[in-house]
Amino acid sequence: LDSLRILNKYNTKYAFECLEPCTEFMVSCLNSLRSNLMKNALICNKELFDKLDSQPVPLEYLHKVVPTLLERGISDKHFIKTEAKSCLKVLEKKGCNEEVIQILSERSFDKNFQICELAFHTFCEILN
Repeated sequence: LDSLRILNKYNTKYAFECLEPCTEFMVSCLNSLRSNLMKNALICNKELFDKLDSQPVPLEYLHKVVPTLLERGISDKHFIKTEAKSCLKVLEKKGCNEEVIQILSERSFDKNFQICELAFHTFCEILN
């Protein structure tokens, strides 16, 4: 994760090329039981999404990471929830594309009402 964050800071193009092979690793870090690893993955995603205006993100990455971010956004741990919501804020400001809108609209009909609410709120913020 630290290497990907460094790559993103100094060589954004190469960092985005490395995202597709790292998708499963990123999802496993976001689902980790270790809070430190989870928070580091959330910060890494926030920094990656902050550079979205210069590089496109692979679709496979978005389809696996955005639902996981929504799940982290309803976490019981406040610092994880805050970091996930700030990551989604950056995504709604910088990464508004058809794929993100489609993912959010699909998750607006999730079984968990908190995920539905967060996905719908993020969707509405993108439309504003």
